Amino acid sequence: MENSAKNPVIGGNVDKLTAKEEKFCYEYCIDLNATKAAIRAGYSEKSARSIGYQNLTKPDIKRRIEEKQNDLSKAAGITALRIIKELEKIAFSNMGDLRINWTTLTDWDSLNDDQKSCIQEVETTPGKYGDSLKVKFYNKQEALKALANLLGIKAPSRTEISSSEEGEGYAKTIYLELINKRDQVAPESKSSFGM
Repeated sequence: MENSAKNPVIGGNVDKLTAKEEKFCYEYCIDLNATKAAIRAGYSEKSARSIGYQNLTKPDIKRRIEEKQNDLSKAAGITALRIIKELEKIAFSNMGDLRINWTTLTDWDSLNDDQKSCIQEVETTPGKYGDSLKVKFYNKQEALKALANLLGIKAPSRTEISSSEEGEGYAKTIYLELINKRDQVAPESKSSFGM
């Protein structure tokens, strides 16, 4: 019981941590800087760098930092599904949604929140014949790559086969693209295709 007085924070297995170590875990989650976290936790500035490094190697401290980070993501409502849904908006955004025709943009107030969230920047430039408007979307290609990584969708692998044969009629290099779609097939369909 006397140990709980030393560690005022409730939750997790923090019985083994000192008050300074617990404070270090909290401070480290703020900016992921071990030296600054050690200083803010009350360790000496001279030894903060080495103590910060040492603390990050201790299993109990690493576990407590993970718990705190998980709690932060839960409190903020950040889930893998939410990240995927945001990336999906960007990856599948359509410039056509912003236009009534080639020369007329849709009114900002008529755009829905999903359409607005895909816009990175709007710039108005005064000109001789009126203001021009530049709308910049977030990078669709990067969003598609991030989605593919999160969902485990792999790009086709490319294999190069070279031949030592020289002369007419011989190909020096042949490129083959091997695409494995097996993991991308719905489980219930695999039995139909004998997979």
